[in-house]
Parts: sequence; C-alpha cells; structure tokens
Amino acid sequence: MAFAAKMGLTAAMVVAAAALALALRRAYGSALRPVAGGAVAAAIPLSRVERWPAILSGLNVALGICVFADVVVLGYLHILTHIGGIYGSS
Repeated sequence: MAFAAKMGLTAAMVVAAAALALALRRAYGSALRPVAGGAVAAAIPLSRVERWPAILSGLNVALGICVFADVVVLGYLHILTHIGGIYGSS
C-alpha cells in the first residue's frame, strides 16, 4: 500500500510540474510586476496569471514532502520484513 501511495504521489508530482511549466510559459509573456518601490510593489495583489505558478509551486513542494515521508515509511517496512525473517515470524 505504501509503495502504491508513492507511485501515485510521484505521478501527481509529474502532473503538477507539467502544469507549473505551462503556467510559467503563459506567465512569461505577461508584463513583469514593478520592482521599484519595495513595499508598494509587494502590496499589489498577484494577478490571475501570477497566482497559478505560486499555487502549483506550493503543490509540487507539498507532494515532494509527502513522497519523502512515504519513502521513509517504505524503508521502515523493509527493515521490519528483514527483522521478521530473521526471527522466523510469518
């Protein structure tokens, strides 16, 4: 079950990365946000085009953390199977 979860999360990461690439390609053609003015530029809300890359980047990071946690669980389960084999439990 943990291995299937890892495969599903990895597939979701690939889809999220592809969607992020498309969103960045779409956003690249738009005008850049103003840099001068510091706080004034930061106070301007993200446009719809800029919001999707931010959301998809966060999703990709969250999926990566889930894959990392799943790999830790898989390693633990792998060790448990070896310990069970050593002590003859079924």
